[in-house]
Amino acid sequence: MRFPLFNHCINNKRLSASFITKAVVLLLLLSGSPLKAADYQLGAGVEYFSWREYIATCPRILEERGPRFFLSLNEVDHEPGKWDYRFQGKVYAAAVLYDGFYQNCAPLTATTTYIGAIAEAGITRWLGEPSPRQRLPQLGINFGLGFDTWRRTIVTSGGYSEDYAIGFARLGLAAKRGKDWSAQAGIKHPFSTYEVAHLQAAGFSSDAVLRPKGAYSYFANIKYQPSRRYTLLIYYDGYRFNASDSVPISGCPTSPCAVHQPTSHQDTVGFTLFWNQ
Repeated sequence: MRFPLFNHCINNKRLSASFITKAVVLLLLLSGSPLKAADYQLGAGVEYFSWREYIATCPRILEERGPRFFLSLNEVDHEPGKWDYRFQGKVYAAAVLYDGFYQNCAPLTATTTYIGAIAEAGITRWLGEPSPRQRLPQLGINFGLGFDTWRRTIVTSGGYSEDYAIGFARLGLAAKRGKDWSAQAGIKHPFSTYEVAHLQAAGFSSDAVLRPKGAYSYFANIKYQPSRRYTLLIYYDGYRFNASDSVPISGCPTSPCAVHQPTSHQDTVGFTLFWNQ
């Protein structure tokens, strides 16, 4: 988030236990139906994470990058013939490199921590019938709706915390051949965005509520099941946000002043190993 520092520091803020608890509870509530022994997968994995902010007044971009670790739960219901229904839940955490700058564009290197949770439900409509002996893949159309919430904390003198809540939708094509492998690719769009920058700890009168403008991004994944017990998922995912409107804040050393979230891009490339239950 872009805001003036006014030559004083924003206090570092620890990740609150209440935020973590709310994220986990939300994940469980969105899981929908009870788990069935033959329908779910437990997974763990790592992804390379990148967050970039594009600020016109500075000569280079602000970037955060590094590994992000997660645990995942998938539940899939296969209806006879044409339909697959799925739910995915995921909790993740990271401490990544912050390669940015101060308000005057002087370089700043620090650490950024992330913790969050994702819940997503989707459906795939398969077209036609599987080919004889499954020599050719069966094609389909998939659609998904999800919710992603995370806390981002820049751990340095002048750092601060932000909470995000993002509602998103996916639309894409799918292909599968038996139970051995499947693939998906398509577009993703955040239709609801909500960001809170915690500025009261810095001496301002209130926190700032921002709404970055969602833009289209892409996703793709390949899933391979080498045995009955294990499945491997390799994927790319991302977000695109255009700059939010500026929001006036009070309690500034100079007046008037305002904050905004600049144009931001998030990209993740990773893999998950699932234990089939």
